[in-house]
Amino acid sequence: MTLLERIEKHLKDHHISATRFGRRAVGDPRFVLDLRQGRRPRRRTLERLEAYLQSVDARDPQGSIRNRSCARQVAHSDGQHSAKVFPRPARRPGLADRSSTQ
Repeated sequence: MTLLERIEKHLKDHHISATRFGRRAVGDPRFVLDLRQGRRPRRRTLERLEAYLQSVDARDPQGSIRNRSCARQVAHSDGQHSAKVFPRPARRPGLADRSSTQ
């Protein structure tokens, strides 16, 4: 299994975006996107990535979803998942007026 295949599997198993993974693993939100376009990471980056993957697997070997503050996966009777989306707070009136007068 190549590095990119392993990362893609991790993204799918943990329901995490490529940018969030890159930011958490190596501090680069474009890391996975660049890998998909042929980027070849340095040895130090590979070591950091390996350490991150091992730490995540040690904490959560099943790849299950933990509670998230923004959305939670809800199981349906047909076995599919959908995210529960919370509504955005209403905008306060007058904010647009203030920005145009300054």
